[in-house]
Amino acid sequence: MITLIRRKGFLAAVTAICGFVLVTVLAGGCIRLRRPELAPTPPKDFTTAPSPSAKSPAPDFELSDLEGRKVRLTDFKGAVVLLNFWTTSCPWCMKELPTLEKLQNSYGTSLKVLAVNLGDDRSKVGELFKKEGYRFTALVGDRAAVEKIVADYKISAIPVSYVIAKDGSVTSKLIGYQSEEQFKAALLLERGQGS
Repeated sequence: MITLIRRKGFLAAVTAICGFVLVTVLAGGCIRLRRPELAPTPPKDFTTAPSPSAKSPAPDFELSDLEGRKVRLTDFKGAVVLLNFWTTSCPWCMKELPTLEKLQNSYGTSLKVLAVNLGDDRSKVGELFKKEGYRFTALVGDRAAVEKIVADYKISAIPVSYVIAKDGSVTSKLIGYQSEEQFKAALLLERGQGS
């Protein structure tokens, strides 16, 4: 009888874990931010969270690149920007990084990929980029700067990416893991609008 109870408890735990994994996969590879300092009040439906809407100006920010140089989003006005938010603790984010590198390489100077890290320190991000050979721009900041960006962009799940037109307006919001084809479709849509 005790063995049967233990077996049922084990099966319930396995079922719960499998259910969590399935929900994460079905949610498009999103991971809700669980750090209260980054997402104090996440909306109930994070896939339709209010955020900069299409053709609204992308909120500006200032962070540092891996060499410590200050970078502002407005520095890239006149270029198409793929703005990605991620952390090293997010497996879907880590899976997306090689795709971001491919996109930067294939689009060259017509696209600027900015990967904003939401919580890791510069040395950890720098080691990862060096190890993997990533050359697109990673941005890091202190807690206050990151909290402001999370609030301005209404980020409640990662990975999340925005396509920003040459005029500095948001043209697409991509929630969850995106394949190379999905990114290219969003970038093609932006190009089709003539921005």
